[in-house]
Amino acid sequence: MKILTTTALIFICAASLGAAKIDKIELKNLDGNWEGSGNFLLPGVHTKIDIEGKAIFRYDKKTNRLRTELTGEKFMFSYSDSGYIAINPKTDSVSWEVWDNKNRHAKYYGIRKGNMIHGERMRKDEIYEVKIIQTTEDKIEFKLIITEPDGDVFDKAVFELNRVK
Repeated sequence: MKILTTTALIFICAASLGAAKIDKIELKNLDGNWEGSGNFLLPGVHTKIDIEGKAIFRYDKKTNRLRTELTGEKFMFSYSDSGYIAINPKTDSVSWEVWDNKNRHAKYYGIRKGNMIHGERMRKDEIYEVKIIQTTEDKIEFKLIITEPDGDVFDKAVFELNRVK
């Protein structure tokens, strides 16, 4: 068991050395097709399920916006949304407008911090916080975190997406 663990650690370290770290996330560098997996907290029943996810990001250099399309599925559960992310290059302020498959609309405002886009919005009395972290040129971590009025904080969705080559 110890040899297997050591071998796994060496492999992980070697793999991470080959991947270029991202210092500053740029929308144009996210352009492409992505896929991966994660988990999603089902509404109403508060049960986490593992789901497969895909994303299509298209950068529009004319408007300096990124068109986003995200989907996640598992058995009879499916979710999808689409929208636009914009970053003001002078202030690093971010806006992300999203419409989901249930025809709901949301708008997040936030900031670019190094390799992360961080946005928030209010829904009823809850704070919805979204984070997109580009760890390498070919890997993104996505998190949707909810803070309830009583201060409880939980992950609504967590995904790791890899660029499709």
